[in-house]
Amino acid sequence: MGASLTWMACRSIDIKNIQKKLKVRKTFDKEKAEFFGVVTLEEQVFIWDCGVGISPVLNHDDLRRSISKGHEVYFCVAEEHVMFSEASLWVDGQEIWGVTHRGKRSLTIWRKEVICRIVTIQSKKSG
Repeated sequence: MGASLTWMACRSIDIKNIQKKLKVRKTFDKEKAEFFGVVTLEEQVFIWDCGVGISPVLNHDDLRRSISKGHEVYFCVAEEHVMFSEASLWVDGQEIWGVTHRGKRSLTIWRKEVICRIVTIQSKKSG
């Protein structure tokens, strides 16, 4: 069985605002924690899911919209056991771009109102 991970990262946001939107509170009990978070001295925030599987919170567009209001927020989901990953940037409640990978060769890149250029890179070891 592979790894499951969800996380979000943003700048210049109040941790209390995130706690309110995630409906969580600060705890020092690692066994009961649903999320781990770090706030740097520069007010950068990094929060990741502690559970197994895709977080029912960080993987919902409604919450992503809410958290990103007035902010720039990166979200990521990785489900190694089903060969799925997704990353996206949300700004002021709108999804700006995203990348989804399913399976060995399925890659989808989207960006609102802008055409993306896909770059394929091959490792020297594989070729």
